[in-house]
Amino acid sequence: MKKNLAEVLQQDDVQSELLFHQGCSVYYAGNKQEAIRLFEESLKLCPDNQNAKSALEQLKK
Repeated sequence: MKKNLAEVLQQDDVQSELLFHQGCSVYYAGNKQEAIRLFEESLKLCPDNQNAKSALEQLKK
């Protein structure tokens, strides 16, 4: 099955959001470094993910 660009981009958005939520979970479990890594991975897939951007900025303060 051939995917078009819109489908691929939508999958990246979904994966980015999943990584963001996973980052939040590991942060609240006490693993700040892993949360930072996950937020950065989220932003690689979707640089416009404002939730991941904000969370990363807060953790790097």
